[in-house]
Amino acid sequence: MSASSFGLLVLASFFVFIGWRRSFIDDTSSSIKEVAASIFTVVGSGEYIYVIILFLAFGFIAPTFLLGLAISFFWLKKYVPNIRQSINRFVTIDGFRISSTPDYFKSKFGKIPASISSVITTIAFLVIMWSQFALGGVLIEASTDLEYWQAVILISVTSAAYLAFGGLKALLHTDLWQGLLMWIGLLTVVIFTIFINPAEHLSDSFSYLTSTSIKSFKSIYLDPTLITVLIATIAAAFAGPDIWQRVSLSKDEKSAEESLKYAAIAMLLFIIPLGLWAIDIHGTLGPSVLSDVNNGTKEPIEEYLKIVSTSWPAIIMSIFSLGLLSAWLSTADTAGMVVSSTIMSELGLTEKKITFTTSSRLIAVCFICIGCIFAIFRKDNITDDFQGVIALLSAQGLPIFLSFLGYGTTRTVTIALILGILSALTLGYIVPEYNEGYWLLLPILPGLLLLTKSRIDDVELYQNSDE
Repeated sequence: MSASSFGLLVLASFFVFIGWRRSFIDDTSSSIKEVAASIFTVVGSGEYIYVIILFLAFGFIAPTFLLGLAISFFWLKKYVPNIRQSINRFVTIDGFRISSTPDYFKSKFGKIPASISSVITTIAFLVIMWSQFALGGVLIEASTDLEYWQAVILISVTSAAYLAFGGLKALLHTDLWQGLLMWIGLLTVVIFTIFINPAEHLSDSFSYLTSTSIKSFKSIYLDPTLITVLIATIAAAFAGPDIWQRVSLSKDEKSAEESLKYAAIAMLLFIIPLGLWAIDIHGTLGPSVLSDVNNGTKEPIEEYLKIVSTSWPAIIMSIFSLGLLSAWLSTADTAGMVVSSTIMSELGLTEKKITFTTSSRLIAVCFICIGCIFAIFRKDNITDDFQGVIALLSAQGLPIFLSFLGYGTTRTVTIALILGILSALTLGYIVPEYNEGYWLLLPILPGLLLLTKSRIDDVELYQNSDE
C-alpha cells in the first residue's frame, strides 16, 4: 500500500472518530469559526475542477465562479435578519433548529412553492453528490494505488459513518478540519511546484494565460460565459439551501453575518493558489491534452496527476491526497444533511415540533448510499451536469432576492419556479450543448419577468404563513 493510500485510510478513521466523539457532546451552540468553515467547505472537488477549467480556457480573469460566491456571501449579510426572522417552519436535528430555502418559500408563499423548492434541492444535491463521489474516485485512483470503486466507497463509508455517529454536530466539527486540510493540501502543491521545484514551462505558461486573459476580456461580448457564470453563481449561492442552513445554525444574527464575511474572504483568497496551480497544470498538460480538456473529454486534474504522480515526492502526494479527500467529504456530509432536513420538513415533522435525530441521520446515510451507487455506475458522466446544477439552483435564487425587495406573489413565484426548473433541466441534462453563454441565464428569466410586475400581498402572505 502506498503512503497516500495509507494516509487516506488514517484520515478517514480520524473523521469517523470525531463523529463518534461528538455524539457524546450535548452542546448545540455553533461558533463563528465553525459556521464560517462550514460555509467555506461547500467548495469541493467539483468546484476545484470547474475553476481550473475556467482558468485554462479564459486565463486569469476566469475565477468568476469563486467571485460570484464571495459576492453572494457579502450580499447575504444584509438579509440575515430576513432569513432568520421571517421563517416559521423549521426542523430540529441534534438540538439545532434548522431551516433553509424551502422553509423560506413555505413561510412567504405557501406549500406549493416550498414543495417545488424541495424538488429543486433534492435533484441538485443528488447530482452534486454522485458527481463529486465519481470525480473523487477518479482523482484518488490517479494519485494512489486504490481502485476507482474502492475510492468511491471510502468516501461514502467515511462520511456516512461519522454522520451516523455524530449527525449535524459531527458535520460542523469535521468541517473545521476539512477546510484546514483543503488549504494545506493545495498550498503544499503550489509551494512545491512554483517555488521549491519549479518547472521550466512556468514562464511560458504564465505568458500564455496572460495573453489569453487579454483576449478573453476583449471578446467577452462574443463569449459571455464568464459574465453569465458570475450572475448565475450569485443567484444560485444566494438561494443555496446549504448556505441558508449554516446561517440558521448560527447562534445569533451577528454570528451569521460574521461567518458569511469570513467565508467570502476565504473564497476570494482561494483564487490565488488555484491561479498559481493553473499555471503549472497548463504547462504540464501540453496543447493536445488541453484541447481535450476544453472540449470536455478529459478532466484536467486527473490527467495532471497521472503525469506528476511519478515525479512528486511521496510526502507531497500524500498531503495533496488528504486535501482532496477532505474536499469530497465536505460535500458528501453537507448534501446528506441538506436533503435529510428538506425531506423531514416536507413530511410535516416540523409542525409536530418533535426532534427526529435518528431519522435525520438515517435519511442522510441512505442518500449518501444512493450517491455512491450512482457514482460507481456513472463514472463517465462526472462533470457534465455541474453547470446544470448552478442553473437549477439559480432558478430559485432570483425569486428569493426579489421577495426581499417586496416583489412576488404565490402565483408568480410558483410559475417562475416551475419554468425555471424546466429551463435548467433542459439546459443541463436534455440539451447540454446550449448550457453556455447567455443560455445559462434562462432559468432566472421567468422570475425576472414575472416577479418584478407583482408585489407581495400582505394578506395572502399572512394567510400562507399560518397554513
